[in-house]
Formats: sequence, C-alpha cells, structure tokens
Amino acid sequence: IEFNCARTCSDGGVVVTVEDRYTRPIPASAALVLIDVQRDFYADDAPLRVAGTSTAIAAMAKLASAFRQRGLPIVHVVRLYRADGSNADPVRRQSIEQGARIAVPGSAGSQIAPELLPNPVELEHQLLLDGALQQIGPAEHVLYKPRWGAFSGTKLEQHLRESATDT
Repeated sequence: IEFNCARTCSDGGVVVTVEDRYTRPIPASAALVLIDVQRDFYADDAPLRVAGTSTAIAAMAKLASAFRQRGLPIVHVVRLYRADGSNADPVRRQSIEQGARIAVPGSAGSQIAPELLPNPVELEHQLLLDGALQQIGPAEHVLYKPRWGAFSGTKLEQHLRESATDT
C-alpha cells in the first residue's frame, strides 16, 4: 500500500508531509473503512443513489483486496433503516414512514456491494442493529451506524484501537 500525501494545504494551514513523523500515514498499521457502499446507495435504480459511488466501487475493491492480502483491518460501515422508520435520521424519517424503502434489514438494497467482499455475505441484520460487529473475514467486519457519522454511537473507534490501527 502506498500513500501519496499532499505537501500543501489548500487553506494555507500547516503543511502535512510524509516526512512528518507525527502525521504521516503508517501502512503497516492502516485500516480501510468503507462507508455506505450498499445497493440502495449505488445502484442505478437505487432509492437513494449517491452519485459517483458505483464508479468508485472498482477502485474500492482493488484497495480492499490489497488490505486483505496484507492482513490489515477492513470495516464495512452500513446504514439500516427499519421499515417503520423508528431508527431513521429525522431528515429521512417521514419519507420512510410514508413507505420509502431504503436499506431495509433483510432487503437486497441493504447488502454491501459484492465486489467489496471476500466471499458472498448475507448481513446479520439483528446482530448489527444490536450494535455488534459481524466478522466476515480474518480481519474484516461489518458495523452498523445509527446516524450519519461512522463514529457516532458505534464501536468503530474501539474496534480500530483494538486492531492497533493508527492510519
């Protein structure tokens, strides 16, 4: 894995370089965190398609493969919206209560892009909704996020620390 770091900041702030011993990325202790790469967010007919995601999947898959080959941690962070909207963000709750079906547990739309997985995987929705991580490979897990931020209300930080990750 090779990191290419910019030598200047666009805001004119402090310059961060690979030579900076405090901020340089350390490939041997890196983790890959893939967020919301689920069918309902990338497919052409997705109810909540995020532009550009489907185009980026091939590059993400290549990166995931490189991390797997090196035994480095990978975390797939997913959103799951109960059909009644009870766990939806306020901005989406009304549309889900009115029948929008977005990343519903057990649906095809809730599943992670298969290109990113080590083998076919069915999400264990209840396990994830309960806040546990689903292990899908030796150093690969799936984590549910209850809100937009992957660190908010999740075990992501703890998991990364336990994995001795710092990049």
